[in-house]
Amino acid sequence: MPRTRILNLPFPYQIRGIAPRKRKPEGFTVRGMTPVAVPELTAAEAPLAITLVYRSHYEALAPQDRERYYPRGPGRQEYRFHDGRLYVPVEDWHGGKVTVEEFARDVSRPSEDWGRYARLKGDDGGAPAWRGESYPELPGLERQGYGSQHPMHLSDVQEMVDACAREGRLRIQSDDRAACEAVAQEILGKGLVIVDGTVWTTRSAWEPHWVVAVSNGKVSLSSHLAGDSLAYVHGFRLDRRDEAVRFAKAVIARKAAAGEQWAFEEEGPDVEILLPEAVRRDHAVMVARQILGNMGANIVNREDHEPWGEAGSQAWDRLRQMRDDARGRDPSLREAAEVIGLAERLTAILDADGLEGNCARDFRRGTREALSRWAEHERGQRPDVAAVIEDLEGGDIAALAGLVP
Repeated sequence: MPRTRILNLPFPYQIRGIAPRKRKPEGFTVRGMTPVAVPELTAAEAPLAITLVYRSHYEALAPQDRERYYPRGPGRQEYRFHDGRLYVPVEDWHGGKVTVEEFARDVSRPSEDWGRYARLKGDDGGAPAWRGESYPELPGLERQGYGSQHPMHLSDVQEMVDACAREGRLRIQSDDRAACEAVAQEILGKGLVIVDGTVWTTRSAWEPHWVVAVSNGKVSLSSHLAGDSLAYVHGFRLDRRDEAVRFAKAVIARKAAAGEQWAFEEEGPDVEILLPEAVRRDHAVMVARQILGNMGANIVNREDHEPWGEAGSQAWDRLRQMRDDARGRDPSLREAAEVIGLAERLTAILDADGLEGNCARDFRRGTREALSRWAEHERGQRPDVAAVIEDLEGGDIAALAGLVP
C-alpha cells in the first residue's frame, strides 16, 4: 500500500445566509479545512522526467546581476512523473524547494499577505514562504486578473463570516460543504505529492513544448511552459525540436517565394528528457487547439449580417461548442480529428460560396496557418487521424456531438 501523509488543507465552498442588516439571503465563498492523504514518494517512485536549464539568459547577465537574481545559478525547471502526471516543485521566492513542514505551516495560517511583496520586505510578518499559485486549482473560485483565486485569498470574507457566525448575526440557510470537500480531497490527493520531504504540484505543470511564432517579420523558435499558448503559435513536442526548426524554415521559404524577407530567431533552454514516456503531447491535438483558439472568437451575432447557409452555420456552431467544451484542456484525439475536419469543411464551404464578409475573413485568417501546417506537414504522418476525418466527413454535422466520447 502506498505511503501517505495526512495534511490539513484549505478548500472553498459556498454558503447562503442572511448577513447583518440584510433582509435577503446572499451567497458567500468561504474556506474550510479538510484532511487529505497526500502520497509520500521516493525519488525513484516519482523520477525526474524533464529538466530545463536557462543557461543562455543567465550567462548574458553581468556578474553582479547573476548573484542578485540567480543566487543558485541558472534558472532551472524540473518535472517529475508519477501515475501518468507531471509535477513541478512548490518553490519559495528564491527558487528553493519548499519542505512539507513549511507547506503544512503556511496552509494552516492563510493570510491576506499571500504574495511576493510581503516576502521581499525581508521580514515575512507571518506571510507564506511559497507562491500561492502553486496550490492545485479547485472549482468554486472566480478567476481574478491573470489567474484564479485560491483558498488562501478568502481572508476578508472569511473573517467577516466567522465573526458574524460566532456572534449569531449571520443566519446560515444552506451550504455545499460536503460535496465540495469530497471534490477537494480527490483533486488535492492527486494534485500534490511529497518527494523526499519536498512538495510537488500539478499546478503549472503543463508539459513543456517548442513553439514557432510567425509575426512582425520574423519566425521565432522558443520553449513554452503554459498550456494556452497554442491559440497563437505552432506547438511541437519537446522531443521533436528538429521538426519545429524544419517547419520554421519552410515558413521563411514560403515568405521568400512571395517576395518577403523574414528572419529566423532561435532561443530557449537546454532541454534534457530523462523519461521519454513523460513526453505525451500530440501534434494533431496541438493543431486542433490552435484552430479552436484562433477561429474568430470575436465574431458576435454573425448570423444577423453574414449568413453562411445551413451547412456552414452547423459547422461553425459545432466548432464553437467544441471550443467551449475543451476550454482549459487538450481535446481528445477523436475531438482533434473532428475539429480539423470541420475547419477544412467550413473553409471549403466559404470558398465555394464565394463568401468574403468580415466574419469569413476572420475565420480564414485565424485558421489558415494551422490548416496549412496540417495539410503540408502533419497529415502524411498521421493516417490514423486522417482516417477519422474521412469517417466524419460523410456524417451529419448536427449529430457529430454524439460521435465524440
